[in-house]
Amino acid sequence: MADSWGQVVLFREKKEPVDKYEEVLKGGGFETVFIPVLSFKYTDSKTNGLLDAITSPLKYSGVIFTSQTAVNALVDMIEKEKLVIGMLTQNYRDRWRERGKVDKWTVVFVVGPSTKECVERQLGLQVTAGGVADVKKAPIDKPFLFPCGNMKRDTLPVSLSENGIPLETIECYQTIQDPNIESEISNKCHKWNKGTMLVFFSPSGVQYSLPVIKQHCINIQNFTFVSIGPTTASSLISNGIPSPLVCSKPTPSDLLTLIINNSNFNNS
Repeated sequence: MADSWGQVVLFREKKEPVDKYEEVLKGGGFETVFIPVLSFKYTDSKTNGLLDAITSPLKYSGVIFTSQTAVNALVDMIEKEKLVIGMLTQNYRDRWRERGKVDKWTVVFVVGPSTKECVERQLGLQVTAGGVADVKKAPIDKPFLFPCGNMKRDTLPVSLSENGIPLETIECYQTIQDPNIESEISNKCHKWNKGTMLVFFSPSGVQYSLPVIKQHCINIQNFTFVSIGPTTASSLISNGIPSPLVCSKPTPSDLLTLIINNSNFNNS
């Protein structure tokens, strides 16, 4: 393999101190460039009801997380409120663990491996990955708590509703466009050449970045568009990108495999 096959542009914020996507792609011989496309604004936890909800687990059959940002919004709330409430940080963990003992069932559910890792690392709670399939197996006598953002998709609520599973949705953050996205793209896109891989991680990321790319980049047909999953691929297609590459799984190693299998960098 050559020292460097080419450039992969990741439309997401770089994680610190180590970004696994950068680590894996660089190990595969690719130069990585990050362009943050999203910013998140947490809503007030007292106004939105999250504080009352997360400290009252017996009101719910469980809690469902579908994004790391929802977890981070909860962590942000805990950090702010523990100064007032004292032992909230320990109490909420104990309360949710006790809630699980009532039914002898794990009551924290996640969608996606990254969200699962985030819940375990940030909240210290045991979780069940698998999403809707596992939720349907849980003892259900009360609603599920669903902290989410303003741009959540309807797939999960609709699926649960169709199966008679009640859901209490709390909007705990807002997704907005990163204020620097236009300058980031306009300053960097002149370095993108034929075969450069543009990787998108969410429909909202496509919504905010693709119009800017079309505005500032000529010959975008020379770029290879890559989606981290089928939902984001659908967003690319509906916005005029006919045949994006799609990862089989949303992991760094699967992205590297997809890029290597479809790369022309080593032939350029």
